[in-house]
Amino acid sequence: LHKDKLNDFSPEHDRKAFDIIKKYKQILSKIDESRISAKDKIYFDVMKWDINAYLLSEKYISYGYLITSMFSFHSSNITLFTDYHRIENKIDIENYIKRLSLVEKKFDQIHLQLDKRDEIGAYPPDFIAAEFIKQMTGFLDKKEPETNVYYTTLETKMKETDITAEE
Repeated sequence: LHKDKLNDFSPEHDRKAFDIIKKYKQILSKIDESRISAKDKIYFDVMKWDINAYLLSEKYISYGYLITSMFSFHSSNITLFTDYHRIENKIDIENYIKRLSLVEKKFDQIHLQLDKRDEIGAYPPDFIAAEFIKQMTGFLDKKEPETNVYYTTLETKMKETDITAEE
């Protein structure tokens, strides 16, 4: 578990993921299906189907919406820090801060992905874009760091564990 990392949203990461799946497909193609038991054949067939379906999506990778009002990178990022990143000791705090230092890089990666979508004309509906802008504006309008959810979450979690800021 990488408690000091964030998911990679770069186009290079997407490319690597497809390359890995293509390798799996090659490996599967070399298996002699006549040697697979009837019970295991169903799993084999499902895996082949799943890999093929995934690879069919490759040409549409840039057509998905990265911004939505509910399930988007900004909300999942906040949820990671507020709900999933546990703070129980000093190392957890250091990991939180290290992870937090990666947020700008993640937003830069998302920006590259959005630029690609802009190039091909893949836009979300106006009402989704408007809601996203409203949410981000509300988030970014908080000028004082002490009012930011990342700060307040860390502060609250530290208080719950009796770890002081001096530690």
